[in-house]
Amino acid sequence: MGRTLKIAAATALITALAPFAPVAEAAATVTVSGTAPQGYSVLMVAKSGNSIASKGGSFKIKTTAAAAKGATMHLVSNSGKYAGPVTLKFDKSKKTGNTQLSGKSGNIGKIAMKTGYSVAAAKATTAISTTAKIKVTTTGKPGGAGRMGMPSSTGGASVRIFGAWKLGDGDAPKGEDTDKDGLPNTLDLDDDNDSKIDLVDDSNPSKAITTGSLLFLDISKTINLHAGMDETKMQQAIDLVFASNNNFWIGINMNTAADGSTPDGVHISCAAEVKWCAPGSPATLFGMGMNNSSPEKWTDKRADGFAMSVPKGDGPNCDTTSSPMPGGACNNSASSNFNRQFIPKLPSADVVPGSMFTLNLTKGGAVDKSVAGTLAPYFASVPALKEVTVAGQVRNIDYSKKGENGPNATIGTQSNPIVVPQGSQTITLTFWRPQRSGVTEAGEGKYVDMGGLRYGFYVSVNRVCDTGAMTPVSSTLSAGAASKDLEHTPLVDSAKDAAPSSANTLSFTVDLTKCTGNGAPSLSGSGQLVTLIASSPGNFGIRAYQDFYIKVQ
Repeated sequence: MGRTLKIAAATALITALAPFAPVAEAAATVTVSGTAPQGYSVLMVAKSGNSIASKGGSFKIKTTAAAAKGATMHLVSNSGKYAGPVTLKFDKSKKTGNTQLSGKSGNIGKIAMKTGYSVAAAKATTAISTTAKIKVTTTGKPGGAGRMGMPSSTGGASVRIFGAWKLGDGDAPKGEDTDKDGLPNTLDLDDDNDSKIDLVDDSNPSKAITTGSLLFLDISKTINLHAGMDETKMQQAIDLVFASNNNFWIGINMNTAADGSTPDGVHISCAAEVKWCAPGSPATLFGMGMNNSSPEKWTDKRADGFAMSVPKGDGPNCDTTSSPMPGGACNNSASSNFNRQFIPKLPSADVVPGSMFTLNLTKGGAVDKSVAGTLAPYFASVPALKEVTVAGQVRNIDYSKKGENGPNATIGTQSNPIVVPQGSQTITLTFWRPQRSGVTEAGEGKYVDMGGLRYGFYVSVNRVCDTGAMTPVSSTLSAGAASKDLEHTPLVDSAKDAAPSSANTLSFTVDLTKCTGNGAPSLSGSGQLVTLIASSPGNFGIRAYQDFYIKVQ
C-alpha cells in the first residue's frame, strides 16, 4: 500500500482527518497558515465538501486556489469531537462575520478558542474573503456554533442519518453553508435551518456524508421510552441490541459520481476515542453471520493502517475477502458508489453523535480525496403500540408482560395475537413515536420523540397494502404522495421533534382486507406477522419498526 495511507493513519489527528493527496505541481496553489490551540486539528472544508486537516500549533495548509476559495475553517479536538467553526474576521457593531477563505495565500493569525467556536486574530489578510458575510454575535459567534448547526429553538430538531444517500442531486454544494449559520452542509445537522434535521427533511441540501440507521424489533422486545421503560432501562436495552446481530445497523453510503470519481478503495479513519471506527473496532458487517454465527468483522482488511478499509462495491456488504449474503451479488468493479451497513458491537455510550470521522477515497494506494463528516443521532427505539381498537373495543398493550408466553402474554405477541372478528377488519392503531438520541450541545435531553416521519403498516414481510387501506385519525397525520420506495409508509406526520411525553400519540385506521391481496398471507389461522413502520420521508431504507401478530377469526 502507498506511503500516504500509512502516514494518514499514524496519529490520532491525521487518522481522524486525513489530508488530501499532494497538490499537483501544475495546479495553482495557495498556502493558508496560522496558529491553532494544542490538542486540536484545523479542518478546511471546501465548497465541494472535500476536506483537509493539519495539526494544532503553527500550521500551513497547502491546496489549490480553487479549493480554498469559499472554503471554511473549523477546529476538531484530538479525541475526534467537533469544536466548531472559525470566525476569520467580524464586525462587533454590525454583528457580521467572515467565515470563508478568499482563495489566496495568507496568515489568519492565532486562533482563540471560545465555547463552540473560535476566532482568528488577523484583522486583515489576503486569505480572508471580505465579501461573504454571515450574522454573528458581538463576540463573533455564528448562529449554529455550539449546537451542531441546529436552530436555537429546538422544537423542530430532528436526526441525520449515516450515509450520503443522495449526492449530486442538483441542490446546494455539499460544503456550502446554505443557511449561513457557520457550519458547512457536510457538518450541519440542519442544513437549511428549517427546524427539520436531515433524517426528516427531504428538501435539505446535498450531503457529502450524512448518517443513518435501521432498527427493527418484535413487540416482545419493544424498546420505547413510553412502553414501560425509563432512560436507564432503555439504554440497557439498546446496548443489548447494539451488541447483537442483525436488529440494528448504521449505514454509510457515498456516491462520488457527481465529480466523476471512481476510487479504487474507500477507507474510514477517526481518532482512537471514536471507538466505533477506531483501530480495533468490534464493528461487524450487517447481514454477515446471521444470529451471531461467524459475523464478518469490518477491519483493516488491506493492512494499510486504517481501521475500516474495504474495496468498493455496489452491494451493501461487498468485499473481496468475504462472501456476499446467500443469493446476493458482489460487484467490485470500478464504481462511484460506496455502500456499507454495520453493527457497532459497542455500548451506545461509545457510539457518540457528533463524533468526527473521514471517508478517504484512494487511487493507486494513495489518498486522492477526503470528506469529513459527523456521526448524527440514530434511532434509539421503535414506534410502539399503545392500544389497538377492534370492533369498537380498545385493547391496551401491557408491556410488563412482553416477556411471557401463552394467553397471559402481552397481546400482539405470537403466543397471544390480537384477535379481529371476520366481519370487522378495520382496526385503529394508536402508538408512540420512536425516539432518537438527543443532541446535548443543542440543549436536548438524552432522548427525543421524533416528529416528521412517515408511517405505515404491512402484512408479513414487505407486503404493500392497497391504496386507501390506511386512514389518518390524528390531526398531525395526513396522506402524502410518495415514490414507489415509500409506498409502505403513505402517512406523513407534520409534528416536530419534542421532549418525550407519553401523552403524545399517533393513530390511524387500517382496512385489513386491503392488505391481504396480491398473494399476501391470510390473517386467519394461528396468527400472522404484521408491522407498524416509521421511515424517513426521503428514504425508506432509513426506518424503525415494530412487528406484532394479528389473527382474524
